[in-house]
Amino acid sequence: MVEHTIVSRKTTNEDRIAICPQLGCKTIKRVKPLKFGFLGFGKYPICNHHHLPLVYVDERIGEIVDASLACLFDKSGLPPKKLLINVNEEFPNEINSFINNWLYCITIGRGAKIISIYMDTISKSYLKQITKKQLKALKDEKKISFNVIKKGMDEITLQYERLLKHLRVHSEVFVNTKELLNPSRRLRNALKTWLKTFDNEISEIMKVEGTQAIPITEVKRYYDQILNLDTCRCLLGLSPIEKYFKNRSVSAFDRFSKYFEFWQENLTQKFTQSDIEDLCGIYKDEIKTREYRMENQKEIMKNDTKSRLDNRYGVIYLLTDTNIDGTFPNKMYYIGVTIRKLRRRFLEHLRSTEN
Repeated sequence: MVEHTIVSRKTTNEDRIAICPQLGCKTIKRVKPLKFGFLGFGKYPICNHHHLPLVYVDERIGEIVDASLACLFDKSGLPPKKLLINVNEEFPNEINSFINNWLYCITIGRGAKIISIYMDTISKSYLKQITKKQLKALKDEKKISFNVIKKGMDEITLQYERLLKHLRVHSEVFVNTKELLNPSRRLRNALKTWLKTFDNEISEIMKVEGTQAIPITEVKRYYDQILNLDTCRCLLGLSPIEKYFKNRSVSAFDRFSKYFEFWQENLTQKFTQSDIEDLCGIYKDEIKTREYRMENQKEIMKNDTKSRLDNRYGVIYLLTDTNIDGTFPNKMYYIGVTIRKLRRRFLEHLRSTEN
């Protein structure tokens, strides 16, 4: 974690830009040095909304991106094991497309749109705090003034590029967009049932959390479940839900603050391509095994049926002749011919007896 410098007009020698440390807050101010080192008000700027001391943008923006990446690409964001087992058992032909669709929806379901808008807001607000004189000096590469402001701009650019790079890798490497398929109606109904079931479980967890303190690992499991619900809703074409966060009187950005805590406690782990390949490989092997067993079962039933037919009609074959080339004729046709011949011979026998 970056050690935040105390924002003070007494110690700064040139203009700097500071923001509220509360992730999601849009408070941003230009911190000017005191005249003559002691004249001026607001020596220690704070956020008017959260009443927290401000922090410099270039020291905080990296932590914001760390929190975002920890939330967006946490391994717990992969399809839940129980849900995968249910889909694999009931819809084996859709398991691969389901995994691919889920991976495609992870970033939106876990808040990529929210953090992208926030980063864009910080970038624009930062530029608005720069005066025309400072902006003109920054554009002139020969001048070396306003280095601290330039450092903040460079850090915002670097961290924004870092976030976009991860999002691009996710969309181009982890997800095969050519294989994205709409889930069948039966699978959609099954996912809606799963959503409703976990909705009730989360409601119970919220009641417990409101009455007693719970370990941080349980808090993470709670947040993981909420974000997995959001991902599933995106997969079904619905918008991510925020009602759970609203019920707890916190903003949507609370997720990123919490995941930054989880990241500091080493409770998060970024999923990789090998994790996805392992996930898909397990169920691909199961599908192949299932298909192999079905083919074997069909072959056994076919052979068993043939054996029973041969045993059942063996006596009739003894009473029949073979074709000219020594082969047996069609079974059902020859059985019918044999029965007609036996009936005709029986009638002839009755007539000769009467005479």
